[in-house]
Amino acid sequence: MLQSYKLSFFEPDRELTFAMERDLSLYLLKKIVEKDLSAFSLFYDAHAPTVYGLALRIVRNSQEAEDVVQQVFLQVWNKASQYDAKQGSPAAWLMAIARNHAIDKLRSIKSKREIALEEMEGALFESNSPSLAEPLTSLLDKEKKNLVLNALYALSPSQRNAIELAYFEGLTHKEISEKLREPLGTIKTRINLGLKKLKDLLKPHFREWFL
Repeated sequence: MLQSYKLSFFEPDRELTFAMERDLSLYLLKKIVEKDLSAFSLFYDAHAPTVYGLALRIVRNSQEAEDVVQQVFLQVWNKASQYDAKQGSPAAWLMAIARNHAIDKLRSIKSKREIALEEMEGALFESNSPSLAEPLTSLLDKEKKNLVLNALYALSPSQRNAIELAYFEGLTHKEISEKLREPLGTIKTRINLGLKKLKDLLKPHFREWFL
């Protein structure tokens, strides 16, 4: 009498899975060179979450990380032909591109933050002390900038968002009102109250500026 056997299903071998994914990515990249949108869509779906995760770890901002993802895959679409299998797998090539874009984005964010902090200095400290007629260079060191940023994150989410839109993104009060779909007066009040709270939070650190 023949003995019956049940087939057992095991998880795929990791090396085999990696090889299959690599081969699929290689095939998709070749099709992307030919401007195959279906291949591009499949490549995007397979790798976008990993690219986003890397970008988010570097820039620490979901919206900026999403921008990085778009830049990375735009480069893939335009320059897939530059991929060289001798330099590594498609995933490694993609991660190198993503890392470069994320670092560039982080530098851009930091540059904008420097400008925004300087503008915020004027809003927070102008006319509080005769010494402020001179440039507020003491805020330009990293430690004191971090104090301002920490105080900013102590505000309510709505106040912080309004101030960030005004100073970090350079929007006018009217533009913020339209973007958030809230009354202009509410936006102005929110920003003014937020700046007042920032002053209160920063007084222990910059007491001489509030005499």
